[in-house]
Amino acid sequence: MEHLDSIIKIANDVKQEFSWDLEDYNIKFSGGTSSLREILVQIENNYLEDNPREFISNNSPRNISLKYQLDFLRRDIAQLVNQYSFALAQSRFYLKDSFAYTYQQDIYDFMYWYNIDFAYRLASSGWDRLSYLLNIGFNLKIQKYNLSNILKEIPNRVHQIEKNDNYKRLKNFRDHNLIDLEYKLGEGARHETTHLISRSTRFFCEFTEILTKNKEFNPKIQRQKAEEIKERQTRDLRLLEEHFGHYINGIDNTLNLIGSYFDKIFYEDNLE
Repeated sequence: MEHLDSIIKIANDVKQEFSWDLEDYNIKFSGGTSSLREILVQIENNYLEDNPREFISNNSPRNISLKYQLDFLRRDIAQLVNQYSFALAQSRFYLKDSFAYTYQQDIYDFMYWYNIDFAYRLASSGWDRLSYLLNIGFNLKIQKYNLSNILKEIPNRVHQIEKNDNYKRLKNFRDHNLIDLEYKLGEGARHETTHLISRSTRFFCEFTEILTKNKEFNPKIQRQKAEEIKERQTRDLRLLEEHFGHYINGIDNTLNLIGSYFDKIFYEDNLE
C-alpha cells in the first residue's frame, strides 16, 4: 500500500488526480448527451420490438445498440483518464535521477518505459473514443473514424459550427498538438509502440548513439552527455503530461459540442 500511496500522491501533486469520484464527470456527460440518449433509447426500444437484445459479451462493441455504445463510452472515457493518470504517476515514481556511462536496463528502467509506452497508447486512443462519441452524437456513420475526418465532416451536418469555440479548440488541437503527439515531437510514437519499436528500445539506441559520438573519455563531455541523456529520457514524459491536460479539455469540448448542437433530425431515418 505504501507504494500505491506514493504513486497517488505524485498524481495529485501534479494535478493529474484520479477521477474515482465521478460526480462532476457524470453531470457533464449527462448534460451533454441527455437529448442524444433519449433518441437512442427510443431507437433501441423500436428495434427490440422485433429483434432480440444485443449483448456485448458475444459481440463487437460496434455491433450493439448505439444507446449501449454511448453508455459504455461514458464509463470507458473515465476509465482511460484513470489509467492515463496512473501511468504518468508511475513513470514519475520510477524515473531515475542520474545515469551511468554505460546502460544496463534494470527494473526501474523497465517500469518507467513500460508506463511511457502505455501512456502513449492511452493519449492517442483516448482521442479515438472522443471521435467515436462525436460520430454517434452527430450520426456521421463514418466507419474508419479519427479526429481529423470527424471534424471535417461535422460542418456538413451543422451549418457554421466552425464558429463555435468548442469546435475551434478541437480543430486547433487536431492541427497542432495532435501532430506533435503522433508525428513530430512524438516521432510517430503511437505507431511505433504499437507496431514497430518500443520507446524503451528507441531510448537505448539513442543512448548508445550519444555515448559513441565521442569515444575519447573526457569528464566534462561525459557530464554533458549525461545531461543530454536525462533530457532525452524525460522528453516523452513531459509531452505526455502536457497531453493529459489536452485530453481533459477535449472531453469538455466534445460534450459541450454535442450538448449545444444535437438535433433529433440527425436520426430521423432511424425513427421511422
